[in-house]
Amino acid sequence: MQVYKTAPSTNVIEVPKSAFAPDERKKIIRAAGIGYDILLLQPPGSEPWAILMRCSHQDSALVALNKGFTCSMHGSQFEDSGEVISGPATAPLKKFKVSQNETSYLIQLS
Repeated sequence: MQVYKTAPSTNVIEVPKSAFAPDERKKIIRAAGIGYDILLLQPPGSEPWAILMRCSHQDSALVALNKGFTCSMHGSQFEDSGEVISGPATAPLKKFKVSQNETSYLIQLS
């Protein structure tokens, strides 16, 4: 999965739609000053959303898979929606609202 590097501006991360290949539905966003990567998802026929790639169990970085996430520290697994599949984590992942305009996705950090 490719990484798009950027910096947030006033609690918003702007990701150009052109950063996605035509058939790409997920992109890891690495924003300066944010301690963890964010996964931006744009499924066909659905509104985009973003997930903070930090395990809700003990704040470990997550690995994005073709479907969902896994925590290499204790083995928790999560769906693309951020919901827990298996523990030890019991809480869902932090989700960010995403709006869009003609050229960009706008990840709302607050």
